[in-house]
Amino acid sequence: MSRKRAPLMFCLRSNSVAEKFDYCPDIPLPSLPPGGAVVKVIYAGACYTEEQLRGTSKALTPGIRDNSILTGFEVSGIIHDVCSAETNGNFNVGDRVIIYPEKHHLTQDSYAEYITVKDVNNLIKIPSHIPLEVAAMLPSGGLTAYNAVLRAKPIVEHMLKSQNCCNILIVGAGGLGLWTVRLAKAFIGGDCNKVHITVADTSVS
Repeated sequence: MSRKRAPLMFCLRSNSVAEKFDYCPDIPLPSLPPGGAVVKVIYAGACYTEEQLRGTSKALTPGIRDNSILTGFEVSGIIHDVCSAETNGNFNVGDRVIIYPEKHHLTQDSYAEYITVKDVNNLIKIPSHIPLEVAAMLPSGGLTAYNAVLRAKPIVEHMLKSQNCCNILIVGAGGLGLWTVRLAKAFIGGDCNKVHITVADTSVS
C-alpha cells in the first residue's frame, strides 16, 4: 500500500531582503499549532522598507513589528484550519482574517501559501464588504496608526475637560500618516470645533 503524500504548498524564500527570492514549490504544509490556526494567504503586501533595505541585512528599527526584518507580512487570508478548543475566539474554517505579527513569524516564510498563527488572539476577522486586497494593508500601517490613535484618545479627552480646544499634530503624510488622519478623525475628531487635526510633511509642496 502506497503511503499518502503529505499536503504541499509553495513559497518564496530569500536569506535577506538584499537577495532575490527563490520559488519553492514543494514545501510541506505547516501543522496546526496547539490553540492556534493555519491561514491560507490570499494577499501579502510588499512593504516599502524592503526596497529601502536592498543591499543591506540590517533592520531599520529592530523589533517584531518592523516589517523591514520580515518580508511580506502585510497579510490577509482565509482560515484553513483552527484549533477546536473552546478558547479559539469563535474562529471557523473559511473566516476572512488579517494577522497581527507574532514573534515566530520572524523565522517563517511570509511569502508563502499558508502561514501558522500560534495565538488566535492575533487574528482579526474582516467584514465581508472589505476586499481582502484592501484588508492586507491593515496589519502594518492600519493597526500601527490605530494603536497610536487609541493611546492618544484618553489624553485628548482629558485635555478637553479643562480647555475648549485641542490640537493634534500628525507628522508625515505617508502611509502611516494618512491612516492616522482617517482614524483620528473617526475616533477623536468627531467635533471639529473642539479638535483640530494638522498634518506636517516636508515632502508636500
